[in-house]
Amino acid sequence: QQRISAVLSSLDAKIELNNKINRELEAAAKTLYDYWFVQFNFPDKNGKPYKTSAGKMVWNEQLKREIPEGWEAGKINDFIEVKDGTHDSPKPKETGYYLITSKNLLESCLDFDNANLISEEDYMNINKRSKVDTGDILFSMIGSIGVIYKIEETDIKFAVKNVALYKTSQKKQYNNYIYQYLKSYDMQYYMSTVISGSIQKFIGLGSLRDMPLLFNREVIELFISKTNAIYSKMNNIKNENQQLSSLRDWLLPMLMNGQVTVQEAEERINMVAEAEVGY
Repeated sequence: QQRISAVLSSLDAKIELNNKINRELEAAAKTLYDYWFVQFNFPDKNGKPYKTSAGKMVWNEQLKREIPEGWEAGKINDFIEVKDGTHDSPKPKETGYYLITSKNLLESCLDFDNANLISEEDYMNINKRSKVDTGDILFSMIGSIGVIYKIEETDIKFAVKNVALYKTSQKKQYNNYIYQYLKSYDMQYYMSTVISGSIQKFIGLGSLRDMPLLFNREVIELFISKTNAIYSKMNNIKNENQQLSSLRDWLLPMLMNGQVTVQEAEERINMVAEAEVGY
């Protein structure tokens, strides 16, 4: 029992270590984002920090602050499609497809353990309105508003309710920039002006569609090239954690009833780690 406990504890420790690595990687990407798109110290034509080097700034009424001359701020829905999930309440089933709501949306993962299952018919009907694709971004609209999750999974077997769907899969080259924008100062300020509800807070789809998006193609593409490796590593680690979590849930009963030995369990854990991430 002690050896079994040690194996399962090592899995939990590795998952937590991976989460810590991803938090630090995301912090690095956010630091660069803030320096370039909040402080506006992106490299100018001479490679020097733009605003610090007296780059010209102009007042933008949508964002209620100054932005670099020549930059744009338009509605995000003019750039990518913004949808929301079903407004219905499909009847829960014993088997079927998961229905992800705002309460199942976490920044590090989707909480399938506490999500209801729905029928294939309901799943297909919801997908006619708001199909989730690889590269999209989910955004919670009710309760804990503004929880964001970027879809990297390729095998998508869930539908969404009370969740906004940013169709960044339509322009995948910009999804990391929009992901950071949705977590930025500009988004936090904007939400403070449009969130409704006295008891149950919510933000409407119209407000999310009208959210101003700061845009400069050249600087954004440079930001993407600088951060691609960070997001790629984060995605690899997230995939490894999903496999380690599934392995842990599968191993527990198998170890307890003797169908798998501790040595076999350790070998399986090493196989997952070595196959997914070489950091």
